[in-house]
Amino acid sequence: MNKFGVCRCDNIDSYEPFIEELKQFDTYEEAYEYYMQIINQNKYSFIYPNNLWIVWIDDDKIVQFTQLREYTRCKIISIS
Repeated sequence: MNKFGVCRCDNIDSYEPFIEELKQFDTYEEAYEYYMQIINQNKYSFIYPNNLWIVWIDDDKIVQFTQLREYTRCKIISIS
């Protein structure tokens, strides 16, 4: 059975990422609500926690990491 969770992970690209503060939930909605509570605690901060993830858990293994954040970059590039 799939579960969901919220955790912190700074080294997601490493071979064996170090997971901290993993909290597991039975539904995605519960994980999402907890994730948003953490985000809203920092709502007056302009720094988004880059190490916060919603995770999918299958057979006691994390199989997917997701972040719910907007990522926009501005750059002027001449195309002519």
